[in-house]
Amino acid sequence: MSMLKTILYGISNKINLSYSNIEIYNNSSKQEFTEPSFFIKLLRPKLKQIIGNRYFYETLWAIHYISNDDLEDVYNIAEELSDILEYIEITNEGRTSLLRGTGIEINIIDGVLILNVNFNLFINKEITETDLMETLEYEFKINK
Repeated sequence: MSMLKTILYGISNKINLSYSNIEIYNNSSKQEFTEPSFFIKLLRPKLKQIIGNRYFYETLWAIHYISNDDLEDVYNIAEELSDILEYIEITNEGRTSLLRGTGIEINIIDGVLILNVNFNLFINKEITETDLMETLEYEFKINK
């Protein structure tokens, strides 16, 4: 499974633990939402090579909360989500680990909560070995 999908599942699972009665979407248009609901969207993934096969993966996620209540409900969810998403569990290659959410920003636009959070990690990419040349013959002359 891709690392982005792994992080998406970690976010969804963590939200679902606290809000099992609220729908969570990740690929629907806003017309298809039932209210209240969450919508998780990847905004800006970045992959930066550090050295060799070691890379820094920076991912910015937006979690939208669409409420059918008043703004007080939105404010409460905003506060709770910032605590809930401080750490998520991800499982990769059979190993479960915690991933910390950083840079949490909260915006409320037209009654819709938009919480942005970064989940960053280092990864080691597998390098496929290529066949090297066995021998190289080279002739040269030195002119006097």
